[in-house]
Amino acid sequence: AQDHVGRRARGAAAAFRATAGANDVAAGFTAYLAARLRCAPAAVISPDLRTRLTTAGIPKDLAARTVAAVDALVAARYGSAGHGTAATTTAALVDTLERAFMEADV
Repeated sequence: AQDHVGRRARGAAAAFRATAGANDVAAGFTAYLAARLRCAPAAVISPDLRTRLTTAGIPKDLAARTVAAVDALVAARYGSAGHGTAATTTAALVDTLERAFMEADV
């Protein structure tokens, strides 16, 4: 009950799903990753994201897909095409990440 950061991490997927219909999918996804990585959302958008994900127990291929999704969502925020595609695949990616984080937590 005293592990507020842990509760935030375990509830991250539900929090993402609750905001999935919002216009800023990038903010929701980075907030999800921040909760799971136990850091501030701004710290997610970083060159070392892949390393931080693999250190947290996420397989390398999934970490690479996650970094690509973050990059696509951030680019879409600033006017790049493809926002709809990135937003659609992000929800499925969260489900896959959630399974990987749960396996790593065991």
